Amino acid sequence: MDNRTRRDRGMAYFSDESVMNEQLKAKRAIRQYNACMPFDTKQGMTCLEEAGIVHKGVMYFEPPFHCEYGTHI
Repeated sequence: MDNRTRRDRGMAYFSDESVMNEQLKAKRAIRQYNACMPFDTKQGMTCLEEAGIVHKGVMYFEPPFHCEYGTHI
C-alpha cells in the first residue's frame, strides 16, 4: 500500500515526494482561490476543484480560506 492510499484511509504515512507534490498543488490552488474571490466566482470554483475539494455546486468560503489537502466538503 502506498503512502497516498494510507493517508486517504486515515492511516499513518510518510510524506514522500508524491504526497508533497499533491499538497503543494492544493496549497497553490487555495492561494489562487483567496486571490480571486469574491469577485470571480467561476475561477474560485475552478481553484477549489484543482485543490481536490469535492463539492456539489456553488459554495463560498470567506477569504482567507485555509484547509488541509484531501478535505471533502
